[in-house]
Amino acid sequence: MTRPVRTIVALAAAALLARCAACDSSDDSDCPSGQARCKGLCVDPASYQTDPSSCGGCGISCGPGTCAGGLCRCGELTLCETSNPRCADLTSDRQNCGECGNVCTRANDTCFASTCQCLPPFTDCGLVCTDLLTDPANCSACGAACLLANEICVGGDCRCPTGTIECPAVEPTACVDPLTDEANCGGCGKPCLPGQICSDGACRCPAGEALCGGACIDVQSDPANCGRCGAACPPGASCSGGNCKCPADRPAACGGTVGSPVTCCAGEGCCLGSGGTIVCQTQHSNGAGQLFYDCQPLGTYNVTQAESAARAWRPGGTEIPGSAFLCPGCIGWRAVTGPSPASCGTWCYSGPLQGRVFLVPGLVCVCSTLDPGTWD
Repeated sequence: MTRPVRTIVALAAAALLARCAACDSSDDSDCPSGQARCKGLCVDPASYQTDPSSCGGCGISCGPGTCAGGLCRCGELTLCETSNPRCADLTSDRQNCGECGNVCTRANDTCFASTCQCLPPFTDCGLVCTDLLTDPANCSACGAACLLANEICVGGDCRCPTGTIECPAVEPTACVDPLTDEANCGGCGKPCLPGQICSDGACRCPAGEALCGGACIDVQSDPANCGRCGAACPPGASCSGGNCKCPADRPAACGGTVGSPVTCCAGEGCCLGSGGTIVCQTQHSNGAGQLFYDCQPLGTYNVTQAESAARAWRPGGTEIPGSAFLCPGCIGWRAVTGPSPASCGTWCYSGPLQGRVFLVPGLVCVCSTLDPGTWD
């Protein structure tokens, strides 16, 4: 057979073996005709007549015995029909000690001279066969249990594990790690505050939090402690990333100086108040149903305010000087968009019509009606 052919045959055989091994032991469908599956492999059932690892059936072991005619032959050993393996030395077999089926049930028990016994280095403590040098329930003597929670038995002595200390001053008494125990951080009876963690023997707030008023607070999101302890946001504001965020209808944060707490204000900015305080802008009515904001008190009028009042009415309007339509101390604001297709507003800021506003349809601005509105 040439080398390529040998390679193909070897690969095919490996693939068949892998496929058989992957199947359940009870599934013979992938095995060649006449074979059965046993422990993941396809085997000839005739092998059960002589195979000591599967004698009379798959997986029935004869142990140190032999298999003939599908039956285990144990020689000087004892045949235990219900045991697997079938051949047992009754003088030393923990599963068949002294007689078939007599199991030595305690951990560390030994079958010696056909009897279950607790032999050195273990000690017979009745229900258990244990090492008095290492068993915390029987440390140095049967029933001599270590009293502290978490204690270990070393050389027959009860002691706290390495890295822990005994705290008899706490309930329940226990061995604790002073580097990580939040009830005994850095020493016995030194509890951390609620929310704190114990790290390297020191109480700390988790990352991103600060100790404020005896509690761990997330200063990145707490509006009462935004960015640092005691830094409260204005009423209605939120805290995000350690910074106060005013709501959309009051976007300006004004204040922050002594005697002037921070306030969320309507408008586009803040004003300098008396004594150097930072205060909200003044809210004005333009007499046409809209508001505008500046740092001038109510009852004061100038051309800048008149323009602000007009823009609040129609932002896209066009200004007309009052002299152009015989209205000194006034401005006209001609608009071609909005609720009225074409309209004109007049705001007077000085003279006998100071504080008056006139709204008329069309593009002709006026400053005289019997019942004008007012703006402030």
